Amino acid sequence: MLPAVQGTTPSALPKPVSIRFCVFDPVGATGQIANLSKDLALEARKWNLLVDVKVYTDERVAAEEFKAGQCEGVALTTLRAKQFNRIVGSIDSPGNVRSYEEMKTLLRALSNPAFQPMSVTGRYQVAGVVPIGALFVMVNDRSINSIEKAAGTTRQ
Repeated sequence: MLPAVQGTTPSALPKPVSIRFCVFDPVGATGQIANLSKDLALEARKWNLLVDVKVYTDERVAAEEFKAGQCEGVALTTLRAKQFNRIVGSIDSPGNVRSYEEMKTLLRALSNPAFQPMSVTGRYQVAGVVPIGALFVMVNDRSINSIEKAAGTTRQ
């Protein structure tokens, strides 16, 4: 519970606020990220925040819905989040974070209050970074050397 809310009677809390949160989970509504988001939505009720979690298996669609104002918040990979915040979007740059120990150090740095001004880009603000594991991109065409060049390609 937040310190400002402790000891407050329910009638003293502000009116409930409803928001929609778009969440990318490659597994879908039963995935680990979706389930964590639903748990956080239940926790948010303690602060009169009513969160409607909408899960997407297509990250591009989740990002577009967020840009179109269909969601007040969005959970994306840092590669896709780069369009909203270049600092956080650079976390997955090749060679940037080479071990889980380096990831821990980076997350400690990002949680420092001094990072707060860098978490804002225009009308967007990064609310958190959650590591979910390593990402490995493999291609059979050496000319595909960026996410942009890989976009739209599907090969079996």
